[in-house]
Amino acid sequence: MFAGAASLSFRYTILAGLFAVLIDSDHLIALTHLDALSRMSHSISFGIISVIVLMILFGKRNYLLGAAAIAGLLSHLSFDTFAGDAKFPLFVPFYNHQMSFPHETWIFFELAAVLSIGIVTILQRKPYKDTNSCSSIQL
Repeated sequence: MFAGAASLSFRYTILAGLFAVLIDSDHLIALTHLDALSRMSHSISFGIISVIVLMILFGKRNYLLGAAAIAGLLSHLSFDTFAGDAKFPLFVPFYNHQMSFPHETWIFFELAAVLSIGIVTILQRKPYKDTNSCSSIQL
């Protein structure tokens, strides 16, 4: 939820936190005992697919929603790295092996999450319109 706070919106803060938690829903596949790659939702391709699906379902112009999904993914990777479980299939389905990251890299994942949602927030802000300036006075 920390990364979502960069959106300056309660809604997107909650959404980024929910995305970060829902990423672990891929553990439900393991409960079915199907032969599948575990932790596939911890990949870049999953993040891209999530953004595309969310933007198709909820609005093509809502870039902040896509940024919240990416921030949730990066925040989750940050937490997993911080917790000591830093092996992810980051490039699934193109490269099916787990990639290891040192414990100290959690901060880079979190910074990337904050930057991703922060930059989109800045770019989506409407320009400030000063109604009190002299240029708006009609003679």
